[in-house]
Amino acid sequence: MNRFLLVAFICVYPMTVLRADPGQLENQESTAVRAAHEDPEDSADAFLRRHYSDVVAVALPAGFVADGRFPEDVKWMVTVRVLPANPDEERECVVTLRKHYDQKVSVHSICALPTSVALQIRKLLRKQPDDDWQSLAKSMQVEQWDGSETAQAQLRQLAVEFEAIRLDAVLPDELILHGTAYEIWCQSLWGNRMKLELLGPGPEATEQPHPLITWFEKLRTFVESARESKTPSN
Repeated sequence: MNRFLLVAFICVYPMTVLRADPGQLENQESTAVRAAHEDPEDSADAFLRRHYSDVVAVALPAGFVADGRFPEDVKWMVTVRVLPANPDEERECVVTLRKHYDQKVSVHSICALPTSVALQIRKLLRKQPDDDWQSLAKSMQVEQWDGSETAQAQLRQLAVEFEAIRLDAVLPDELILHGTAYEIWCQSLWGNRMKLELLGPGPEATEQPHPLITWFEKLRTFVESARESKTPSN
């Protein structure tokens, strides 16, 4: 009778045991706890501090017209972007006034609608807290209005008043906390250009620290009145 000898080979492979760093686990747990208890409004505040200007730049574009793209029938143009001190009550807007060589004056505005960009961001973050600023910028609602055929007499007067402004090289040194911000771009056909960033107490103030702000608030009053009267718009 043949006997078979069964030989078993047992191979033992080395095993690596991963041990988590107790400090790392504690940090992860702390982060999770903070995220679970984080106030959505605090998160929105942090988002606005980081990306508000980025979203505004996309939703309400403004700035100089690139070389070679400036309209040949326009003598000069001025664009003002306003960032309100209190976005709960006021909306951001961009207004452009153009003086043409045929003496015609045109105006165009873009305003956040129906609420300010800041309030729209807060509302969207409540629904979509993980959205990045690029996605939110594309979701902003704005209203565009063209008043080129509106009240030429008033527009010409506003253009005359703008041309009469003589700027002092010394800017106002008034301290304005949480003021309304005015970003102003002035440009002419032949390449001259100027940008100013000014702070003011807001549109309701009886006095403004700079003549450009005083002039712009008159222009804004005209634009808002013309829009509300349902003048032709595009």
